[in-house]
Amino acid sequence: MKKYLICSDIHGREENLRYVVMQESPLDGVIIAGDLQMETHEVEDVIRKENHKFELYMVCGNCDIYTHTASQLPPVLAFPISETHRVFLTHGHLFHGPSYSLLAVTAREKHCDIVVYGHTHCAVDETEEGIRFINGGALRRGGYAILTIGDDESVDVKLKLV
Repeated sequence: MKKYLICSDIHGREENLRYVVMQESPLDGVIIAGDLQMETHEVEDVIRKENHKFELYMVCGNCDIYTHTASQLPPVLAFPISETHRVFLTHGHLFHGPSYSLLAVTAREKHCDIVVYGHTHCAVDETEEGIRFINGGALRRGGYAILTIGDDESVDVKLKLV
C-alpha cells in the first residue's frame, strides 16, 4: 500500500503544510498542484523532517511566478503512481472551462487515469468517463486529500480539513 498527500494552493502557509505532513506521516509521497508561494527546497525540508524516503511531485501555479524555484517548476507532469495507475498533475489555470473535458483529453493523451489539480480552492473527488479527478482544496484554508493505492491497485481518496 502507498499513501500520498495531495495538496495545492499553499500560498506560503508553511505552518499548514508542516501540520498536515506531521499528522499524516509516514507518507510515500507528496503531490502538490501548484501555488506553493514557497521555495521548493523549503517544501522539501518540511516533508523530510517527518519522512526520510518519499516521492515529491510539484507543478507551477499561476501565483508561483514570483517565487524563484517554484516558478521554474513545469506547468504539468504525468507520472506512474503504481503498476496500473498514472497521474496527470497540473495547477489547473491552463485548463479553464465549465467541465473536465480539456483535462480529460489531456490526461488520456498522456495515458493517465487520475488527474490531480488545484486552482479552484474547492475540494473534489469525482470520476467521469473513467478518469478520477482529485482536488484537495486549498491548503491555505486547511484543505487537502490523502490518496491511497492498495496492494490490489485499488484507489481510495479521503478529502480532509486541518
